[in-house]
Amino acid sequence: MKKIDWHYHRQALAHSYLKNVYQGSVGRIALLDVRRTGKTSFLLNDFFPEAINNGFIPIYVNLWLEPENPALAIISAIEKTLNVLKDSARSKLKSIANTEIKKIEVGNTLIGRIGVEFTKKNAVHPTQSQLLAINTGFANLAKQGDGKVVLIIDEIQHLATHKHFDNIQRSLRTALDTYIPKPLQDAGFSWN
Repeated sequence: MKKIDWHYHRQALAHSYLKNVYQGSVGRIALLDVRRTGKTSFLLNDFFPEAINNGFIPIYVNLWLEPENPALAIISAIEKTLNVLKDSARSKLKSIANTEIKKIEVGNTLIGRIGVEFTKKNAVHPTQSQLLAINTGFANLAKQGDGKVVLIIDEIQHLATHKHFDNIQRSLRTALDTYIPKPLQDAGFSWN
């Protein structure tokens, strides 16, 4: 039996977001809504492929994969992307979006739900080497992609849950401001 794709594709919206971020007055976009409304599905199934189709290198990071140590999640995503670029053609970047771990809740209203929760007491302060690895990773990605790098961070609000994560916010902001040129129309980039 053929698998049904229930995702409602919004390629025009993805193209519009990508173009606005890289040619418009907006440097960053946040998608805000309650959980389970399709934000991640849109990012992985529409925005990620649209970025690839327009010559960008998308990096997908889910901060809930390492809630106590989000720097590790960011470094891991950067390394995964660099490895795909090093070992194969850019077309293989789409495989990263396909390996996203699905968010699953187990249980029902009678027995309750089972899940992993972040506890602030376990928050790991990022090391200087981790912050440097984030910066170096972005530098390498920007070099390989001529500055056309798109960072997609799922659950970014998690960086505001503990003061230990303040340095990660600063490191990301610095990397984006340093290695991603704005606007791209000045670099002779044209849209499909």
